[in-house]
Amino acid sequence: MMEGSQDDLLIIDHDYSRRLFLRKKISLTTSTCVLLIVIFFSSLFVVSITSFYLTESPICYVTNNVEKVKSEEPTARPIYISRPKRSLTPKKVELCMNPGCCPALDPSAPWNKPRLPTNVYPEDYQLELDLFQLNQPTDTYSGEIDIVLGVRSPTNEIILHADGLLYSDVFVKERPSDTQLNVECIVPFPNTQTVVIRVTEQLRVNVTYDVKITFFRALNIHGTGLFESQFNKDQFGLQKSRIILTHFEPVHAREAYPCFDEPGFKTKFQLTVKHDNNTQILSNWDEEESFVDGAWLQTEFQTVPPIPTALTAFAVFYTDDFDRRSASVVHPITGHTIDINLWARKQFFTNDGGIYVDAPLLMTKNILQALLNIFRDIQTHIVPKKIDILAVPEYPSDAVSHWGFIIFTEQALLHNYMTTSELEHQRIALLIAKELAEQWYGNFISFKWWTDLWLQEAIANYLKYHAVNAAYPAWNIHDQFAVTELQSVMFDDSMSTSHPILKSVNSATEIDELYDSIETTKATAILRMADYYMEKTTNIKNNTLTIIIDFLRDHQYGFLIPDELLGKYRIGSWSGPDFFDRC
Repeated sequence: MMEGSQDDLLIIDHDYSRRLFLRKKISLTTSTCVLLIVIFFSSLFVVSITSFYLTESPICYVTNNVEKVKSEEPTARPIYISRPKRSLTPKKVELCMNPGCCPALDPSAPWNKPRLPTNVYPEDYQLELDLFQLNQPTDTYSGEIDIVLGVRSPTNEIILHADGLLYSDVFVKERPSDTQLNVECIVPFPNTQTVVIRVTEQLRVNVTYDVKITFFRALNIHGTGLFESQFNKDQFGLQKSRIILTHFEPVHAREAYPCFDEPGFKTKFQLTVKHDNNTQILSNWDEEESFVDGAWLQTEFQTVPPIPTALTAFAVFYTDDFDRRSASVVHPITGHTIDINLWARKQFFTNDGGIYVDAPLLMTKNILQALLNIFRDIQTHIVPKKIDILAVPEYPSDAVSHWGFIIFTEQALLHNYMTTSELEHQRIALLIAKELAEQWYGNFISFKWWTDLWLQEAIANYLKYHAVNAAYPAWNIHDQFAVTELQSVMFDDSMSTSHPILKSVNSATEIDELYDSIETTKATAILRMADYYMEKTTNIKNNTLTIIIDFLRDHQYGFLIPDELLGKYRIGSWSGPDFFDRC
């Protein structure tokens, strides 16, 4: 017997005995089984009765013979205003959040439908948030949103989106008389992710109203809405840090604050955030001002032009964790300068002399300059002063473009050009170009409903090739489209799971299903095919690019309407809509 075999035999014998024990059957008599069942149900009964009597009962009060349940209210944090805000001098409102408080609510009414009614609409948002989570062992934040509301038809109900929020105060005031309306109830409908605010006085047409809602909730944990992301500060994972991020696309702004969370409700947006004084906050637009208040910083941002709620964004992180490097580009006609700030974790600035940051920053500068040259005739400033680009360890998507603020994952953006393959270098450039192109088609102009998403994605995808080709002509990037994108989408389109480019969209689930290669690559291929046939009949290249620029000039800050844009095409004997219908 070989050396050590006796020990092996003992181990095998021990394991055999253990497995033999596991195969033994355990027999129970009928009386034993009955006894166990009785003990189980008796325990369940005792626990239920104990919980019933020990649970703190809700606080109730009665007004007009209607019993109402009073929600617990968080301790209000002081708000320090740096410049005049829309002010309310409201009476205290006791909230009723039970449908029984509003017998007039019809269960079949609009709040039980997937889309919001358009009888009321937002004209302006002012959002104030208290975000102290990075330095405190709590995951709850509070906020206050002030919405200027327009009215198209008389109504007693204000219906907007909210998901998972709790409320402490709701006020409705007529402007400019400052007359406060009586809020009868505020009732959430989780199935449609909406909340109904009912007032006793009817809202009148051509009168504007201030709706102020104070709310609070916990940070999300699944990467949507307002959530916290943890990461390692060292390679061994011994030190950890955190960052607060937003991911509102496609329908998750409602998880962070009450709003009209549909792309057709484009509204001016102004953000104020109170955060720890050792943190930095980034958002869509430039800072208006920031000042210290004890242990906190209050940062107020400039008002963003009309924008869908899904495109609002911000991030809060420790100043010790992140650093930035900047470059700038200049509009070829107006001379307007745009700064590009690339933010990343500090180790990327120290490793290899910062090459992981320098390479994508230079690439972003070259591509943004190329896009400014393409849209040289559009002299409206796409952003006031800057575009912030934030590279984070983890994010639900490789990249998401918000107006003036783009979030990438580190893996998708940061790279060393000396050790990166040419193919990977081109992939990163195309990704940057698409996100930058969406500053024009996606932010400056946006779709009205999700059925039109395909055209926005197609145009941004089309533009990225023109931008990269202008920045890096030696790559001949147009020739790469068929190999890198078209062949793979042709395979996807041949599967039973394929679908038409145009789809009916009525629910949040259907919206999530839209984000695939059919909407982007296949639709882009059709735009390129239209270019090919128009060139054969007119001997003019890049007709689609000309149409895209002209449409943007005529619809600044407006909506991307497919029939209007496609109507500008003329392909041989076919009109634009006829040609695209045949595809």
